[in-house]
Amino acid sequence: SELKGNTILVTSRSKDVLTKLKTYNAMQSIDDPCIHKLPGLTQVDSRSLFKRRVGDDSLFDSTKAQLAKNILEKCDGLPLAIRTVADLLRSRDVRTWKEIEASGIWNEQDDIM
Repeated sequence: SELKGNTILVTSRSKDVLTKLKTYNAMQSIDDPCIHKLPGLTQVDSRSLFKRRVGDDSLFDSTKAQLAKNILEKCDGLPLAIRTVADLLRSRDVRTWKEIEASGIWNEQDDIM
């Protein structure tokens, strides 16, 4: 017997999109979709990516090194977040690093970051 049908692959960083998809499927009596959350990078890989993007010399400053550690924890292993913040911080002073660390972007409701 040959199985026929369609498969749709949806990718998103937004939990809201997946929640809406599950709700729509339930209303249409469609089987519950398989949702797979991909793991983030390890701490070692996160730090390596950050260092490559921001520049190794930035982390010689002990204050920046501690800020980098705190920021990387907030990035939760997400490569896009790590690259974005590292590119933003490259060649910036400690004051800017502190502003980014204290920024409200890390508290967004959608869990994209």
